[in-house]
Amino acid sequence: MSLPIAPGPAAALRAGFRGAAAGLSSRPGPARAIAAIAAHLAAAIVVAAAAERLRAASWVVWIAMLPAVWLFIGSRFRALGNMMHECCHRTLVRGKRASRGFGHFLSFFDFTDFVDYAMEHLSHHRHLGDPERDRDFAARRALFDRLGPLGPRYLAFSLTLRHLPLYIRPVVWCRRDGRWLAAARAAFLAALVGLGAVAGWDVLALYYLVPYLTAYQIFRFWSDAADHAGLMTGATEFDRARNHGLGWAPLDWLVFPRHDQYHLVHHLFPAIPTRRLPEMHARLLAAPAYAARTHRLGARS
Repeated sequence: MSLPIAPGPAAALRAGFRGAAAGLSSRPGPARAIAAIAAHLAAAIVVAAAAERLRAASWVVWIAMLPAVWLFIGSRFRALGNMMHECCHRTLVRGKRASRGFGHFLSFFDFTDFVDYAMEHLSHHRHLGDPERDRDFAARRALFDRLGPLGPRYLAFSLTLRHLPLYIRPVVWCRRDGRWLAAARAAFLAALVGLGAVAGWDVLALYYLVPYLTAYQIFRFWSDAADHAGLMTGATEFDRARNHGLGWAPLDWLVFPRHDQYHLVHHLFPAIPTRRLPEMHARLLAAPAYAARTHRLGARS
């Protein structure tokens, strides 16, 4: 059954802050996007290389440090996944064609089809919380309903990895891919195989597959829960999303590497690039309805 979104503060906020949002909506060029992608990849590679040096020096210390290594590399996977999401809204880079190109490239790391991902995600923005038309949230709705309001049980559940069947549906070939896209996808997979052959299959498993299957998926689940868990029956669009900062900048950087803790801001103004979301949040605090919401996990209204 369809769940219509009633008029609420969201419309008034969009109208009242239209000018401020327009001033923050300038999209960067491809050089900035390439630099950001390269920085996250380089960070993951440096940490993996340091871990390998540590393995050669001391197995005991290396094993003790592995969870932290997986956590960090998983957070860089999260950053790349966030950037793919930004391509849906054309906020990572200027232009429809460039956004699609970057989105396809980033989807390779996630073993995802960008077109399917974008269609599902945009339905989430158009029909937030609708049981039938919000395709992005539909797959997780039953699980989130069972877990109830956002709380520690979501973190505990994510650590069991029982959510993986809902999150991992690897795409290594897609029927809709054109010739060049199919070749690019195949080249990426060949590069991963080459990495395993040259650096070692254990290296590929330890520093790509394990953090992808564990830490990254835990981040994804927790972030999805923080975005909307317990809110989707809210009367208005404004009631169905939340901001969810952790209150400590280094931890926010690790868990929300592209400012996705400002999720309510993103739903109000999806055309604003993520790096400008903190500025938009600061401006929105001038509105009583927005300021009255909690914007940090664990905070009280």
